[in-house]
Amino acid sequence: IKFEGIRKMLGKASDQNKLTEKNWLTWKNTMVSRLKFEGIYHCITGEPGNDSAVCETTATMNALRMHVYTFMQSALDEPIQRITMNETNNDPTKLWRFLTDKFEKKSTAVLHNDLAVMMQDTKRATETVEQWKNRIVEFADRQQASGSPLGKDLMLYIFMKGFEGYSEYETRRELVLRDKYLSFETAYEEMNDR
Repeated sequence: IKFEGIRKMLGKASDQNKLTEKNWLTWKNTMVSRLKFEGIYHCITGEPGNDSAVCETTATMNALRMHVYTFMQSALDEPIQRITMNETNNDPTKLWRFLTDKFEKKSTAVLHNDLAVMMQDTKRATETVEQWKNRIVEFADRQQASGSPLGKDLMLYIFMKGFEGYSEYETRRELVLRDKYLSFETAYEEMNDR
């Protein structure tokens, strides 16, 4: 693939794929996948890449880096574009570092906060067992989409903890928790079998 082909493939990002204050992890995963697919991920990491198939000269390599920078800028919401223009000097590596520094800690903090809230949550009195299970599955799906999967053990823990304080579930909960091979799915079946 020659440089011109990569330039045409990247094009501009569509509005629905732009980085906003709320979608860092999804945007980051999409951007990394796209650049890796095109074989130009190294343009944002600053590591040497295998550009012999793409760039015959340093000038071509600089043009490729500039195109990657332009593509990344097109994938930013306008307020974020304005902030990054002065900070990154048309350098895709500096742009990537800037965005990572700005959003990575914030995203991680939000995910940890959401998890802490969910771990303190319990089944609502008006919820059925199935509704409680579905709420946990939806939460796990959101975590997965943002790059922080919960894992089945944590889902099981949250699910069973949700029955604490409900006398109508206490006996069944104690029996279910005795199973040392208990899974999230089995716990749901047992707690739902009333």
